Order: sequence, then C-alpha cells, then structure tokens
Amino acid sequence: MNNKGISYTLSLMLFSLVFLALGLLFFQHSVEVSELYAYSSFNHKMYETDTSIQNMFSEAFLINSPVTVNTTKTSLTVQQNLPVNFNEQESLMQELKTYVENDFNKVNISLENFFSKHLLTLKPYDIAVKFEDSKTIEIENNSAITGYLVSLSFSNNITGCSINVNNGGSLLLNFSATSSSGSCSGDYVNVADANINFNNNGNAVSYIIDGNGKMTFNSNAITTSEVTVLFTETDNPLLEIPIDIELVDTAFKFSKNSYVTFPSLS
Repeated sequence: MNNKGISYTLSLMLFSLVFLALGLLFFQHSVEVSELYAYSSFNHKMYETDTSIQNMFSEAFLINSPVTVNTTKTSLTVQQNLPVNFNEQESLMQELKTYVENDFNKVNISLENFFSKHLLTLKPYDIAVKFEDSKTIEIENNSAITGYLVSLSFSNNITGCSINVNNGGSLLLNFSATSSSGSCSGDYVNVADANINFNNNGNAVSYIIDGNGKMTFNSNAITTSEVTVLFTETDNPLLEIPIDIELVDTAFKFSKNSYVTFPSLS
C-alpha cells in the first residue's frame, strides 16, 4: 500500500474514532439529561406530596381543634375552655397518620412532639404557645411580643383577687376575669412582670408574667378563656404545629423533613 493509501486509511480510522467518541458523548449527555429530568420530576412530585400532606393535617387541626386560633398582622388569639380536652383531636390525627402512611409508602409521620405539648408556633417570630397540660397555657418570652389581652369568664364567684404588677418593662397588659359575682381586672402599660391570683368557687387561678417575660396561665376552675398575644407587625404570619413529615426515597437519594405550616391570617 502506497503512502496515499496509508494516509487515507489512517484518516478514515481517525474520523471513525472521533465520530464514535462524539456519539458516546452525546449518548452520555442524553442519559444525564434524562436522569436529571427524572430526578427533577421526582423531586417536584415529592414536594407536592409534602404540601398535600401538610394541607390535610392543617385542615384537620383547624376543623377539629378544641382551641380556636385567630390571627391578624399584629396579634394571635387562642380561645378555649379550660380544662381543655385534646382526645378527639389526637384520635383524628392518629387516624390521618395511619391513612397517609398506608397510602404513601415513602412517608413517615411523627405525632409525638405535637401530642406532648400541643405546641403552636407563630412564624416568622417563633412565638410559641403551648398547653403544658389541660389546665395550663404557656407563652415563652419573645422580643417581638408587645403585650397581652386576657379575657376570662367564670360561672362561679370570683374571690380573693390579688394583682401585683411591676413597671419598668415594655409590655401592655389588659386583664379581665369576670363572673356572675365578683371580678378581677386591670389595665397596665410598661409592664416588667405581673402576678395575678384569685379563687373561683374555691379553685385557684393564676396569671403570671415572670421577670424573663414568660407568660403562664393556670386555672383549676372551669373557664372560657381568650388570650391574645400582641406582636410587631408582619405581613405574612404563618402557624406551625410540630407534626413531623419525613419523605425518604433511597433510590433517588431524596430526604425531606418538615413541620406542618399553614397561612394564618383571619
């Protein structure tokens, strides 16, 4: 074979190798694009699933809760009858958890944190309202809180009203406890701490704002209560309940954890 033939053969071989390499490159790119699309589609589907589950639990919370929650851009109000009974709500949440986990095998739901304290958190300030037990409401100190409006109604007589309020702080406090006979009320500004105590038909009732700003309301008497937390204005308050939703898929190496969060404006 002369030199021209050898050169032609080598050129043809080189062209074939380049063409083959380009083909492999395009094939690899096509596979990567397909995998990326599949992962993106799966990722989107999982986030949609998470949103749907959050919506189910938030609806169940709002419809079946013994605590009524109302919000504005500057306030969060919780209304309830004490002692509060969460049994029916817990039963519904447990049934919903079972239904969701049976229907979505990649989902795990934990209710333990919600059942333990029935915590309700207002975002973005992380103002935490919790029912430590059936007779006690606690609101942790938070720099965004500007005051409290408290309204209590009793069917039996109120006696032994004792109000001790210290100034030097920045909180507003409007407290009103009424009954068919007797009351215990006060309106204060620049509150640093407060300690309010009285009896209702022999049952002790107390309302405390401690030196750190934590609010605790405890009633051994049956009462209808409304506690409003005032805070710095925010355009988009959200409510969060500690029902933990975990989505896991090992094949796609996907993992997502979230609490149930939902819009709260009344």
